[in-house]
Amino acid sequence: MFRPPALPVRLACAVAIASIATACGIRQAVYVPQGYQEVVEDGSYFHDESGVTVRLPVLVVNKSDITLHPSITIEPHDHEVHVASARWRLNGRDIAPVADVDNGKVIDAREPLDLHWNIQAMGKAVKVLGDASSILLSLRVDGQPREIEIDLKRRDHF
Repeated sequence: MFRPPALPVRLACAVAIASIATACGIRQAVYVPQGYQEVVEDGSYFHDESGVTVRLPVLVVNKSDITLHPSITIEPHDHEVHVASARWRLNGRDIAPVADVDNGKVIDAREPLDLHWNIQAMGKAVKVLGDASSILLSLRVDGQPREIEIDLKRRDHF
């Protein structure tokens, strides 16, 4: 019975695995909110501003994606919060989400926002997002206008 040498087989397997991993890495990009603190337990990030906490995980975008759906959560604490509008600043253009924001709705507990953007007309997601982009949330906190900007930066090594 012929047995191939162990070293060449292991080397070939290692090269194949590295090739597959590299190919997958090219097809995805990871975006992390800048200036936000990481929550070690779940890998999400948060930022407190004006007594309101904004939380979101890293955004993993596939090269072929045409819809962006960041998992943004608002926690109002003891404040009355309304989301007036949301925009994604891409390549110098402000893009509105697919569905209008219900600005009459009061956020009175930790709540994920149902926001998604269709960027099909602009091209593939990774190319459109580039190295950095921003999500702008216009809020009313206790009747006062507040704008929260979430700067997302591409991170190749996560």
